[in-house]
Amino acid sequence: MSIDVALGALAMTLVWSYHFAVPFDWLHGTGLFLVVWLIYTIDHLMDVRSAITIVGQRYWFHQRYRKTLIVCSSIVCITLLSFLFWVDLTILFVAAITFIAAALHLWCNSLANKKQFFYPKEWVIGLVYTLGVSVSSVVYMIDHFGIEELSVLCLILTTAFLNIFLLSFFDVAADIAQGTNSIAIRLGTKKLEKRIFFLFILGLSLCFITLFYLAPTIVFAFLLIQISYLFIYYKRSFFARHERYRLFIDLAYSFPFLLLFIDK
Repeated sequence: MSIDVALGALAMTLVWSYHFAVPFDWLHGTGLFLVVWLIYTIDHLMDVRSAITIVGQRYWFHQRYRKTLIVCSSIVCITLLSFLFWVDLTILFVAAITFIAAALHLWCNSLANKKQFFYPKEWVIGLVYTLGVSVSSVVYMIDHFGIEELSVLCLILTTAFLNIFLLSFFDVAADIAQGTNSIAIRLGTKKLEKRIFFLFILGLSLCFITLFYLAPTIVFAFLLIQISYLFIYYKRSFFARHERYRLFIDLAYSFPFLLLFIDK
């Protein structure tokens, strides 16, 4: 139901709050959770509607409970609209831009699936996702945005791309069957594996470099994600069964929640 993805987004906002003492507003956190859930749910419902055939538990779920999910999405939209009265105007403006970018992505991706033209959806998702989980904190710190803030932004972005590329790698057979646009289909799994390996190296390098000036617990959280992804990739035949990879990839992305229980 995309709840795991929404929890991962919420976990990433904790990184900013933990290291930079950015006030964690539960209203913004709840809004972020609902927006991410809404975008991913709409994306899956659109994929199901345009799919040649339905493959995978995620798509079967969205097809079977399509009407229920549409009702839930409508309720979430109304709830988010009610939040407008309490959200800071600056954050609201930037969040609106992010939401519009997400809506444009859904439209372009749907069009790409129908017309079969190139659309770099994974790159767009990674950028929009990182913007979404960082926007309120970046706005709060914009006057003193420096190397530490940029490093955290790079860690989140690299981890987001690694998450998305791994999912695309595992989903390639289902995407081919459904006629869905994906980077694994465009490049082939061999070339995608090279990019995944590059992101592993980049992510681990960033972790070791930032260890000198970021809170060790934050670096440890990202390092834990990288190592978990590396293990999932190494044991890919095991995690491919029954779509175990989906649960464990998104579970690993939620590791920053550990920061709630660790002192600096």
